[in-house]
Amino acid sequence: DSLTATQQALPGSRDDILRTMTGERNSVATLEKSLDEQRELSTRRGAELAKGTAMYRKWLGLAFERVGEDRLRLDLTHVDPSQPGRTFSFEVYVDSTNAYHVDSCNPSVAGLPALLARLNETNNFAEFVRALRRKFQESVPGRDGGPPTLTQA
Repeated sequence: DSLTATQQALPGSRDDILRTMTGERNSVATLEKSLDEQRELSTRRGAELAKGTAMYRKWLGLAFERVGEDRLRLDLTHVDPSQPGRTFSFEVYVDSTNAYHVDSCNPSVAGLPALLARLNETNNFAEFVRALRRKFQESVPGRDGGPPTLTQA
């Protein structure tokens, strides 16, 4: 009797297992499709970022580089009209209180603490970069501190 009951229950158990396996296969297929879509999106975003970075480097003379875990180095060119390829750079990081700090600035510029204070007040990083570029330009002998011209870019 017990053996007969088990035999009769087996087809139902087998069907339940097959339904579960089919459901799991469908779930895996859906997850794989979603993962493929995310990879494609990530690849497209990466390509867009690379294109944007190249544009910044070429036209604005601005390059970004991650330094270590928590720092960002910005290299600025097209600052010195007599040496357009000369690099001016600084490294910035944000501490645990969300305050910006500049680790190194090459060459050093007068007024950096005031620029940094303004950055921490406004959180306007683009403004800070532009202001620091002007300071770099002002440090070049004979340079009026104006924006780079197309002939310098």
